[in-house]
Amino acid sequence: MRGANDRVETTARIALRILVDRMIRRLEVEGIVDGFSDEEIFRILDATRDVLKPVPAMIEVEAPLAICGDIHGQFEDLLMIMREVGRIEDNPMLFLGDYVDRGPKSLETALLLFCYKLKYPDIIHLLRGNHETEEVNGVYGFEEECLRKRTADIFRHFQTVFNELPICARVKGIVLDLLWADPKGPKDSCEPGYQFNEFRNTSVVFGDDVVNDFCKRLNLDLIVRAHEVKQGGYEFKANNKLCTVFSAPNYAGTDGNIGAVMLVSKELEISFLTFEPELGDDENGDEYEEDSDERTPRPDSQIIPYDIIQATSEETVVSETSTTAKKMDEDANSQLHSNALDGHWTNKNT
Repeated sequence: MRGANDRVETTARIALRILVDRMIRRLEVEGIVDGFSDEEIFRILDATRDVLKPVPAMIEVEAPLAICGDIHGQFEDLLMIMREVGRIEDNPMLFLGDYVDRGPKSLETALLLFCYKLKYPDIIHLLRGNHETEEVNGVYGFEEECLRKRTADIFRHFQTVFNELPICARVKGIVLDLLWADPKGPKDSCEPGYQFNEFRNTSVVFGDDVVNDFCKRLNLDLIVRAHEVKQGGYEFKANNKLCTVFSAPNYAGTDGNIGAVMLVSKELEISFLTFEPELGDDENGDEYEEDSDERTPRPDSQIIPYDIIQATSEETVVSETSTTAKKMDEDANSQLHSNALDGHWTNKNT
């Protein structure tokens, strides 16, 4: 009896592997999932959920790796990023979340990433962004896209996978989240600590003092986050202790921003790939203009590895809205859990 069950299980695994390979090929070549039934998509979603279920909220990731910020359904840009980073087998990747909403191909983007996760479970790492919650993706486009392309059941099934995604990661050190909150911008209050995020009308903004205190208490060097458009694709703040990475170029087809991917070497050195968007004209015949706040000059070529920034410590970090690094002793660990429970370091209300 056991032998028969083993054969059935082996057959099911082979069938899933074939399905995953077929879907990857169709998505990479044609950018569509036409020809695949809802039932086949359910199989991909169920298998991905099963892979993610035993994964803890904080995952351990080894360097070297590439760290990718928001994609937001910009499927063609995801394919470009994968090409530029290089062969998956040789280039581990950590995605910080926000795969869906806003862009035109959220369904295809999420399915391709899930297929990569199934095919390369120890190489492709996926974290949860605030758009991987039904409260958000039911409003900002993903639900409408699922209903237009498939069914309400497909949309609901995606949520069961999103619910299993880890929320932060560490690279040879501890990594914790300033989850789905934003650092203060030029228009925010100069008061220290946390304030209500008036721009998003939810969650909080935090100042450099919060970042510096957080890193000092836990003996960290760097927090890496996504969740926020940056015109240059990335931006350092708080005395280079906080880095925002945003990977979708020309976000939503209107922002004109560069996209970026952070590269972390085995020696924990940091560099960037940047992706200059091809900007067209708007309906009035004018070129898109960048927002004037905190602008980073554009490079002349499309993909530019920036000068390597030597990490100042032995360890580095990574996570959805954050990535951090370095050793943390038991006292700091206790302090962290205490603060997290008090709601000082994380906020999930966006």
